[in-house]
Amino acid sequence: MELSGTSSPRCLGRGHSQSSYDRLIVCWMDLRTERCQSNIHAALGDMVEIHLIEDSTMVAHSITTMSPQLIVFDFDYPDLPRLLLLQGTIKQYRTIPALIMTQFHSEDLAVWAFRIGVWDYLVKPLTIEDVKSRVESLSHPQNEEHWSNRTISIPTPRIPLENRFCSRRQLKSTLPAVRHIECHFNEDIKQCEVASLCQMSTFAFSRIFKRENGLTFKEYLVRYRIAKALDLLNGSMSVTEVALLVGFNDSSYFSRIIRRFIGISPSQYSQSGDTEKQMLRVRSTRGDLLSHEVLNHNAISVRKVENCK
Repeated sequence: MELSGTSSPRCLGRGHSQSSYDRLIVCWMDLRTERCQSNIHAALGDMVEIHLIEDSTMVAHSITTMSPQLIVFDFDYPDLPRLLLLQGTIKQYRTIPALIMTQFHSEDLAVWAFRIGVWDYLVKPLTIEDVKSRVESLSHPQNEEHWSNRTISIPTPRIPLENRFCSRRQLKSTLPAVRHIECHFNEDIKQCEVASLCQMSTFAFSRIFKRENGLTFKEYLVRYRIAKALDLLNGSMSVTEVALLVGFNDSSYFSRIIRRFIGISPSQYSQSGDTEKQMLRVRSTRGDLLSHEVLNHNAISVRKVENCK
């Protein structure tokens, strides 16, 4: 998701403390996948002027028009498109504090968020007082000075792998399987053994894994390997070396799979610029790219259930 608009919004520290206005101006971006949950922003109306944004295409327009002093990103299960939007917004409007609220939480996600420059990171469930206290702290002179002079270049660390694949990952009963993939993705993986880690039969595991992660076990493993491969395709290793490192035994087949997911060869990807790579990564998360051929080719080291003794 690209941001448009070039005008510089009013930031908190440019001579505009909260006392200069009746209420703090907040752009509240509701990026939740399920909006039937409680709306914290509705309870903050007595202390802030909230401009609710539910359409991600209106982010830049809203920020430029409203000149907020705070941007809130309200997540439940942040996925790749939503996190790219967050990253792009912070990069473009770096003098405006950004607050994240999320239901899904991991240490990697929190570290990534602070590295790209978020002001604060809150994990749900939250009370109204939790949010109020953080918003009120923005009026402190020390915070005003920091944000008004914030002109440093924002780094662009990679989004955590666990947030790249699907928008709703409850990660409950199948968490051991996900962690096993993360540690052993380049090895032979028997689905029945992973099911055993989750204390399930293979049949129950297959059904529950799909429900909790939005992909079948095989699909998830393929996507994870591809994501790892894209991280390694930076020109420092050959395509064959990368293929073997991420669990593909056939480099020719690996190249075909990469081309199917991102539209270009691994060699072309490794020579691409950072912006183009980011766009191609978004393409690689599309859900319609996993064909029957991809999932069943013998170059992918996933053992069929019936082969498990």
